[in-house]
Amino acid sequence: MFPLFLVYVIEYTINQGIGPTLVYPVPDPSTHPFWSLIIKSVRDYYPLWQLVYQTFVFFSRSSISLGLPALPTNLLGLPALVQSFVFITLSTESAKGIFPDDVGVTIFLIFCLIAVEGFCGGLAYVNVFYRIGQEDHPDESDSEYEIERKKQEREFKIGSIGVGDSLGIMLASLLAMPTEVGLCKAQVARGKDLCRTL
Repeated sequence: MFPLFLVYVIEYTINQGIGPTLVYPVPDPSTHPFWSLIIKSVRDYYPLWQLVYQTFVFFSRSSISLGLPALPTNLLGLPALVQSFVFITLSTESAKGIFPDDVGVTIFLIFCLIAVEGFCGGLAYVNVFYRIGQEDHPDESDSEYEIERKKQEREFKIGSIGVGDSLGIMLASLLAMPTEVGLCKAQVARGKDLCRTL
């Protein structure tokens, strides 16, 4: 439950607190023809980040169904670790502007990081539930009582995970509010006020 809780705290803090501050000037069609087709105003960045995130969550949640192997149990915390790197990188970019001044390169780098964030989030989700589904199946030799007990334990574990991810999302929402305000203030302090225009 803890790896999934941590994944939800990190990814929803990124989505709700950092994502809205990842705004840049609108790409010029002469220098960035592809990005200028997608981004027509400063307000287009956040929906783009969310589209990228949700697309990669979908792909990674479908990974086991598509025949990719499940993560080993001892690696269930790996997506949260990778998301921590994404969190630190994106928050540093938002606050200090560590990416190149070329808006096209910056958009591409953020696109890639948010794709990794979404992929890790979906991967954690699908693998935790997959592991629970694979645990402790009833045997033919089990009594009716044992079969029912194992079924109820599995349902309890699934319910507990639901509580964990809900608490993670709630905590992320509480963290995201001051995060967004703080990052916007940091941007304004370094002379970038696009976050205030939204």
